[in-house]
Amino acid sequence: MIADPCNCTLVPGLYGSSEGLLSRSKRSIANGTNTNSGYVLWCPQFHNLPHAQDGHFPNTGNLFVWCSDTPSQPPKNSGLDTGEFPFGYGKNFEDCELYNTASAIQDPTGELLKSDLVMDARVLSSCIKMTYTGRMDAASGEVAYIENLSLDALIQGGSNAYQPACVNDLFQHSAKVTRLGIDTMEIVGRLDTSSDHPQFHGSGDSALYIPTEGKEPTSVTQIAETLGPKVYGFVWRGLDTQGGTLNVPLSFAFIKNIEWKAEPNSGFTQVPPKSMSSRNVIHDVHKVLDAKEPHWATKVHDVGGSIGSQFAKVALTGVTSAAASFGSTLLEDLVLAPLALI
Repeated sequence: MIADPCNCTLVPGLYGSSEGLLSRSKRSIANGTNTNSGYVLWCPQFHNLPHAQDGHFPNTGNLFVWCSDTPSQPPKNSGLDTGEFPFGYGKNFEDCELYNTASAIQDPTGELLKSDLVMDARVLSSCIKMTYTGRMDAASGEVAYIENLSLDALIQGGSNAYQPACVNDLFQHSAKVTRLGIDTMEIVGRLDTSSDHPQFHGSGDSALYIPTEGKEPTSVTQIAETLGPKVYGFVWRGLDTQGGTLNVPLSFAFIKNIEWKAEPNSGFTQVPPKSMSSRNVIHDVHKVLDAKEPHWATKVHDVGGSIGSQFAKVALTGVTSAAASFGSTLLEDLVLAPLALI
């Protein structure tokens, strides 16, 4: 459940106890802009629904997107009376260009936590999948996996003092960078091990406080300052935008598994607390995973394992990039094979 949040079976007792009901939520978005760089970064401990129309859940954010044609350009984060917009002000990728800053989008569990059924929840595991959906021969640019980034570093850790990090700053932070290809990339959120009994959070708890007016900057909330949660996700640059089409074909799926407690008036009966283990087992699981596979949290899912699909990669994305997948003799045979055999 920790190593494979996207496909696992949900079982109770991850934190040593069972106190609620288990659910999996998913949200998908696409980059609707024609920009060549950007990022998606997530703090899954919180369950925010930004920009609610009824004003019941204002000024919260834990899932952020940014896009730009200049990877050295940071998102804006307004100061007093600057007239600029605060970090997280927008609602989607398109708003990044409109407001010149990052957007805060809906967490997969946002609607559930907004409902009258749920009082609060805690994250069990989460993952992000990123897929390039464009033409194979147009796949270009590079992608970095972002792990263990603090909220302070996100909004005021850029190369320019006290400004948000730009795409280039995040590439420097990343320990794993790869070429953009046609395979789906996945990154798993590493759970916090600083507490033996992680807190349940309601929708009012948030990673960042986002002012509704452009007169003060976005800041880390008091609860986030106390808990010190991290963000993770993807950052990219150098994508091919020469075609002038409507958008850069990148899509993202956010999947989160939670344990939640019902509101007293929801009609659900209370789940009695049950001790499952003498301790929180997450630290031990991380220790085993780190020893066995240091990069277990970052994955690439091959979209096709057949000889035909591998040949298509050779033909359309370059022989060199696929050479590691074949022996030299087989590679030569494939390159010489007639296209009709694909």
